[in-house]
Amino acid sequence: MAVSVCPAGQLPETIEEVELAAGLPSPHFSGKWSKTSPDIKRSYLFINGMSVDDTDLVIDFATKCGFSTIMIGSGTWTDSEGHFPINTRFFPRGIEDLKVTADRFKQAGFRVGLHFLAAAVHPNDAYISPVPDRRLVQDGEVTLAADVDEAATTILSTTAPETFPATEGGYEGNSAVIRIGDDGAGLPEKLRPGVGLRSMRERAARVNGSFALSSSPGQGAHLTVSVPLGG
Repeated sequence: MAVSVCPAGQLPETIEEVELAAGLPSPHFSGKWSKTSPDIKRSYLFINGMSVDDTDLVIDFATKCGFSTIMIGSGTWTDSEGHFPINTRFFPRGIEDLKVTADRFKQAGFRVGLHFLAAAVHPNDAYISPVPDRRLVQDGEVTLAADVDEAATTILSTTAPETFPATEGGYEGNSAVIRIGDDGAGLPEKLRPGVGLRSMRERAARVNGSFALSSSPGQGAHLTVSVPLGG
């Protein structure tokens, strides 16, 4: 956190100074800070659904429309936000094909950008699937008041789940992740899934969700279910 005091008219320059002094990201276009650069007032092409084979077509369209910058949408260049693996459906050779597209755009005189949401993590990303990373912030936590098995339709807790969000509320978020675990001895290394585990996996699949089981000796076992919201 930084606290800056300056005349109102000097606020943009002061923010830039703070960014540079603190080593924070401070993008510049043609030597000018991004927030005051005239380039940010120019139109740019936000493109989705293109592949490496469409590069020349995009260049032709952007040239005719007078765009100065081409921004490739996150749903096009990456498979998931979080680890940001390259989307091989559109760029079969991964980063190599993405570089080909970016270099062709630059050679044609365009600035190139990759759109992404820095704080977003998609449900299919390795940070969540098959087992959520323990470093992720949890919305809420309660202690179970009764065992939960594959036939359960209600989960009872010892206290009201007041810390749980009433609505999903995320930026274009479309799923909820539920994790149930204990701190026991853990499961046997050579566990043979029974009817209960198979049933939970099948029921999650019916609603286009996912199910995962993780366990470590002496650290208990955890069931993780990711369920789409809002249909």
